Amino acid sequence: MKIRKVRFEQDQDKLLSFRRDAELESYGHMERFDETSYLKRIRSRIDNKSGGQVFIVEDGFPIGQIGCEIRGNLGYVNIFYLVPSYRGKGYGKKLIRWAEDYFREHELNTYQLKVAKRNIRAVSLYEKEGLVPVKKEEECYIMEKDIKNPSD
Repeated sequence: MKIRKVRFEQDQDKLLSFRRDAELESYGHMERFDETSYLKRIRSRIDNKSGGQVFIVEDGFPIGQIGCEIRGNLGYVNIFYLVPSYRGKGYGKKLIRWAEDYFREHELNTYQLKVAKRNIRAVSLYEKEGLVPVKKEEECYIMEKDIKNPSD
């Protein structure tokens, strides 16, 4: 298992595949998903170095993705995805550790993410990893974790 940076030109198909699956799992539809604008956002984040966009790779193949960005003094996870057959095997925890290290390296003490309420498995993972809901929206929770102490 290794973590590698997303290579935009080579990885577009995988980026879209992961995002489509995440949308379907989270919301049950893809009505709000616009592939072109999604790729533009990812490209901008990579070009501007405003966030860490990485894949988790097993046996040479991407099996998951996490996208982190800095929003002022707050870290934000804008995508967290694992291929279904790799869930429940510790890879999600590795992605969370990577994100927390990334945010600490950028001297951030807190990060957030948005998760669909119906994605019970993801909500459970995030709670086990110390994230707490700080806001409820119609379909989602905004969850947050204070990471200023490395022992958290």
